[in-house]
Amino acid sequence: MNCKTFLKLSYLTFFILLTFGLVFPDITYSQASQRSLEENLARIDGDYNPSYSKIAKYSKELDSLENYCSDDREMISDMTVKAQQILKNREGIELTTLKLLNEFNDAIPEGAKPGEYGKCSSILASLMAIIVRNN
Repeated sequence: MNCKTFLKLSYLTFFILLTFGLVFPDITYSQASQRSLEENLARIDGDYNPSYSKIAKYSKELDSLENYCSDDREMISDMTVKAQQILKNREGIELTTLKLLNEFNDAIPEGAKPGEYGKCSSILASLMAIIVRNN
């Protein structure tokens, strides 16, 4: 890895960690509070009328991550959406939030114990660096 690539990945990681807590201006609080977290993720992915089975896929991914991280579902969801936006807007890499949640789960090492990882922002930041490097 050359210096330029390393600096680019370092900047991306730093930016991710700084921006995870931001509110998304395109979804108002009142709109978001009327839908489930999983439904909001499906809507972000372009499915404005998701089926129960589709929502269940988001729920399964969030359940798994919530089991290994000390972050709650909402924080995991927010981090994933922000990561998706950064990958798309800064790197031109398009992934659905469902695909990113799946990749996030796959980044948890096999044999990991529930609650072992604390806050999972560093795992997601590392995953993003790998995605950028591989594209």
